[in-house]
Amino acid sequence: MKLDKKGQQEIVGFVLIVVLVMVGLMVFLIISVRDTGEGEAAVGVSNTLDVLMRMTTDCAISYVPDYDEFEDLFKSCYVGDSCSNLNMSACAYLNESFGDVVSALMESE
Repeated sequence: MKLDKKGQQEIVGFVLIVVLVMVGLMVFLIISVRDTGEGEAAVGVSNTLDVLMRMTTDCAISYVPDYDEFEDLFKSCYVGDSCSNLNMSACAYLNESFGDVVSALMESE
């Protein structure tokens, strides 16, 4: 008679362990699947900055048909270059135009 009860206790213990493992996996699955939306916002900000840096400006450091992008304009500002076609420094043009572009972008969204 005691052998039968030990077998039942082992099966109950095994079922209890399986149930606890399943509950733990369900909690882990629910937490990992939950979408916070923070990743999407970070990707959106990164894409927006990438687009802004690649926008072509009216400033040409070298010669007129070779208009620079904002990324190149930041580098030219650091070096102290000026826009050959606008008769102003790269930093002055960058302050003026980049602010306008960002303002227009914020208004559109």
